[in-house]
Amino acid sequence: LEVDKSLVSQSEKDQYFITRAKGDSMEPFISSGDFLLIKVQSGFNPEDRVMVVHNGVPKIKKVIKDGDKMVLRSFNKAYGDFIVEQDDDFDIVGVVQKDFPKNTFSV
Repeated sequence: LEVDKSLVSQSEKDQYFITRAKGDSMEPFISSGDFLLIKVQSGFNPEDRVMVVHNGVPKIKKVIKDGDKMVLRSFNKAYGDFIVEQDDDFDIVGVVQKDFPKNTFSV
């Protein structure tokens, strides 16, 4: 979705996009169907919820650096961690800036 000017300044608009969450791995903080405002950036803080593409699959996770390894962690304890292997295709897309309940926008 296009980012509305009420969410970010016009000069920063190209640095953001909105996507929709799918699945329950980040509950209780993000629910399936919620809209997420993502700021495109490669750097992040340890407490951030980060959008990554891991082996072709977009994911919202907490990314933990463990020595030379990257761990992708869900908030929902029913899900295990993903370890990013050296030969995996892995990119950090951006950081979740805000999440909106699924009925916030009409699509």
